[in-house]
Amino acid sequence: MNYFFILFLSCVLVSCSSSGINDRAGLRELIRVGNYDGAISFIENNSFFNDEQNRYLKNLELGMAYHLKGVPSMAIYHLNQAKEIDDAMFTVSISNQLKTAMTNDLSKNYQGDIYERSAMYFYLALNRAILSQSDESIFADAGTESGFSTRALSRDEKSAYLYAARATVVSWDGFMENVRRDAKTEVFQHDLLAKLGGGFIHEMIGTRNDRQTAIYLYEQALKILPSFYAPYESINKLAKEFKKSFFGGKRDSSFISLTDEANSLKSFIEMKIRHLKKNSSKKHNLMIVWEEGLMGEKKPKREYYSIARALAGPDSTPEQKRAARMGASLITLFASSALGLLPPPNYYSPVGVEFGVRLGLAAATELAISFDVPVIEKVDPLFPAEVSFHAEDGREVLRTPLHIANPLNEVAAASTSFHSARRAVSLGARLAWKHILAITAAITTYKSMKKNNAEFLAKQIAVFQYMASAKLIAESEAADTRYWSTLPQNIRLSHVHLPAGTYNIKIHEHVTMGGTSTFGPVVIKENQKNIFNVRL
Repeated sequence: MNYFFILFLSCVLVSCSSSGINDRAGLRELIRVGNYDGAISFIENNSFFNDEQNRYLKNLELGMAYHLKGVPSMAIYHLNQAKEIDDAMFTVSISNQLKTAMTNDLSKNYQGDIYERSAMYFYLALNRAILSQSDESIFADAGTESGFSTRALSRDEKSAYLYAARATVVSWDGFMENVRRDAKTEVFQHDLLAKLGGGFIHEMIGTRNDRQTAIYLYEQALKILPSFYAPYESINKLAKEFKKSFFGGKRDSSFISLTDEANSLKSFIEMKIRHLKKNSSKKHNLMIVWEEGLMGEKKPKREYYSIARALAGPDSTPEQKRAARMGASLITLFASSALGLLPPPNYYSPVGVEFGVRLGLAAATELAISFDVPVIEKVDPLFPAEVSFHAEDGREVLRTPLHIANPLNEVAAASTSFHSARRAVSLGARLAWKHILAITAAITTYKSMKKNNAEFLAKQIAVFQYMASAKLIAESEAADTRYWSTLPQNIRLSHVHLPAGTYNIKIHEHVTMGGTSTFGPVVIKENQKNIFNVRL
């Protein structure tokens, strides 16, 4: 076995873990049809989710499944487990989470993107707040056959859950502050949910200080809406132009034009601030939270990198320089003629194009290798939605817009694409060198066999050797498509005041198209603030 082939093997024999695409597809289908017990069993018994490197992801998915099943105590348990894992892994700066150039993303523990970690705080706070308003709830009970039992909640327990919800909101704000301090290039630096949902939780406690904190959070929401949410099409009509400008180093306010959805949200926030400052007698006593749809799938997307650019790189290692001494022209000629490596297509859209990130990828005429990076698929565009409340006799008491509080799919897609674009630069160079070493090893084999006048056989064996090496490279460098796959597409909310009584709730999707779903009944009590959550 020649030197270059040994060197090549040493570069590609790294941990090759599954990214769980098929596993997630099964889980997402169970969530889509509302089979939450099946989803819980699937997660608990699936080998992908039980991999040590995916413990954080497993607890996020279990937390969501129990949340949707309506067992907030178990949702809190698993989301808190995820938070503890996250805290333990958070021993380095957020901005320094990439591993060394010779490792595969799938070989490290999954920690999650910023938007996922922020969502973890939201669901922790939400489920604690939901328990605080419940007279009874389901809890884990090892003494029963089902493993669960229902028991009443004392006044002190409910109060403890409400204060725990507020503490979670405070921790959430601290987490996002750390992001802004330590990862200034992150796409997602503010979460509107932390302001709008967190503000209502402070309202639920209701002290003077909490009311002032709620006002402050809503004022912050007004500031971040037209700026930090400008990259998202549901908020900004000129989102594409803004992204190119912003990630090119400029913040051009001329590329900000709020959509009708965003203007509706802006008016809602302004109303909340006026309402609280006047200390209105008709305080909002219900927050309706609608988790809309299911986030798009995270899939691999093909990118290309120039072998010529890798050979000319100034940061080559001694081993790489030794391989390069065989000559760029020889490698290029052999790769294109004997191995059949082709340049990339004339037209394709690299992941960084909308962010203005220069990837240094191959031109259409250059010899190139291909590799995959993760992207999140786009889903259907937003349509206006409303919520109406109906008395027991069917009479409509109130109708109000459901405001987009977090366009999660857009946030996830933008963040994933931006990270993939930046990652593609180092990943492409690393993979190009693995292919260069594989090609060099094949050249050495070809030359050795050609000496014995067996050129045809030499070429065939060299091609076979390279093809086997290329397959190993692909397996060792698969795109890391792990993510919290059961998050909703969007999260919408509204705050309202309703007189004490029993109501049915109707959510009117695609208002102009007439889609309506009915939920309830919901009981509104005197002097009690409530949260009603629905996934549709």
